[in-house]
Amino acid sequence: MKFGQLFRSSHNRKAPAFRTIKPASQRTALQIEPLEDRTVLSGLLGLNLPLPGLNSSASSGADSNGGLLGAELNSLANLGLFAGLNASAHGSVSMNSPASLLLSEAVTDLNNLASNLSNDASSLTGATTSSLPGVVSTITNQVNMTIGQLNGIADLLPGFAGGVSNQAISTLASSIKDIASSLSSVTGTLNAVSSAAPGLTSSTLSSATDALSTLLSNVADTSTSLANNLSSLTSGTTSTLSFLQAVEKDVAGSLSNVSSSLTGLVGSLGDTTAGSASAAGAILNSVVSDVNNSAGAINSSLITLAGALPQAATLPLSDAQSFLTSALGDTSSSLSSISGSLNSLAGDLPGVLGPTMAGTSSLVSGALSNLSGSINTLSGTLNDLVGLVPGLTTPLLGQLTGILGSTLGSTISQVDSQLGTLNIAGLLSSLMSGTTGTSTSMLDSLFSVLSQELNGIGGLVGSATSTLSSTLGGLGSDLGNLLGNI
Repeated sequence: MKFGQLFRSSHNRKAPAFRTIKPASQRTALQIEPLEDRTVLSGLLGLNLPLPGLNSSASSGADSNGGLLGAELNSLANLGLFAGLNASAHGSVSMNSPASLLLSEAVTDLNNLASNLSNDASSLTGATTSSLPGVVSTITNQVNMTIGQLNGIADLLPGFAGGVSNQAISTLASSIKDIASSLSSVTGTLNAVSSAAPGLTSSTLSSATDALSTLLSNVADTSTSLANNLSSLTSGTTSTLSFLQAVEKDVAGSLSNVSSSLTGLVGSLGDTTAGSASAAGAILNSVVSDVNNSAGAINSSLITLAGALPQAATLPLSDAQSFLTSALGDTSSSLSSISGSLNSLAGDLPGVLGPTMAGTSSLVSGALSNLSGSINTLSGTLNDLVGLVPGLTTPLLGQLTGILGSTLGSTISQVDSQLGTLNIAGLLSSLMSGTTGTSTSMLDSLFSVLSQELNGIGGLVGSATSTLSSTLGGLGSDLGNLLGNI
């Protein structure tokens, strides 16, 4: 018997004669029961939830290509990334003895790095074009050692945490990895300067060493601040607000390192011109690698920030406003500086690479400009949102978190896509290594045409450009991974 027949036969069946009919029970009128005030973070981040006073473009940006990724980031934050704080959002986070010891070791490593870099900055005085690569190599080894130590501590830290604090400490571990990732950006700049060293003159050498000294001094200062920040968490128990602020300061310090690194790269290479195609290829490879490291550090830091932001809505309103003001302001400032450095690098690179790579430098400069634009847009959006924080109410905090999750996710997607063109250019420079002048010229001409065609497509079909850019981005990322393994 089919389901439909079953229901029809049951419905049409007559009641037996002996069946008694009970009187219907009296229904009481529905009443509204008072509910306690709760803040519920919306899981529907695809909806357009405008905030009063927010620029419409910033609000609608939450529904762009990065909306899905932003929703995923926010879901991770709500359901797991920081779940350990849910039970004690208004209380504290406990740090047991093993975790405190690991954190103390990270503090020592950062303080040692700060001391070494301060000494290294003064050692650059008097360096020559022949001795500079050796000095830079020594500094790079010191930074790489700290990177390994911090990554090791970050890997171990969650295993020594327990109870409701486990996920919170896991997020702290992610922020320590962000610091290590930002230091990789510093080593990338050091490698780029080392690649350019043979082509430096007496005047350009002075500019390069001055820029490097400033970079090392800035990173040393940031390392000291980060050490002090982590030291505040080693006492055993920390308020949730203080814990979130510590994570935010780790993110801010990481972005500051990236900013200093790219500023140092521009200052070191700005007056340099490659004397040959092979020299230009070496510089381009190192620049592409440095920008990739920097972008990776930016994305990592933004993901960590996205994991911490939703929890701000569970704090008392005044605490949440304090945290958001600091987080959005620090991030916006660093991103603005990073965007400016990338834009300067885009303008300087054709002169740095010289005439042998004119087409390639045009392609790379365009990619750097696009990357700069995406980061600058995020910086402006965050700066706009800072102005809204003082007037927020508790229900609006959830909406603000949703918009931030989508906005950060959109930028991460764009950065990944735009790195594709840079990685393709890196492949080109690798192919040019050891080739004849004729082959180099042919390859460069090919990419010059490609650059022009991409610009033409962008002018004709705006919607198709997004798809093409995403496809090239995926291809370029794969090529970048391939180049890293060669």
